[in-house]
Amino acid sequence: MSDKNNVVSLGDHAGNALMITPAQILQDCLDNDIGKRGAFKNGKKLLILVLDDTEGNYHTNFCQAGMKYSEMVSLLTVMQSYITKEMGF
Repeated sequence: MSDKNNVVSLGDHAGNALMITPAQILQDCLDNDIGKRGAFKNGKKLLILVLDDTEGNYHTNFCQAGMKYSEMVSLLTVMQSYITKEMGF
């Protein structure tokens, strides 16, 4: 029961709707973040969220490395608070 109108783009609220491809952002993370700027310095755990909104439907998935389900839930909760604060809510 997916209704595309029920989901609001984060870019609409954040004022940052920069469009780059998933491959570009993954490469950017590899080139700039991992072990260089500290965002993932010495990191051994990774969570990637996936959203496919083609054909007017929303399909979600995730990939993870080295994380327990409880760690993923905790990380998502923390990041939800962080992102909504950044959006001004």
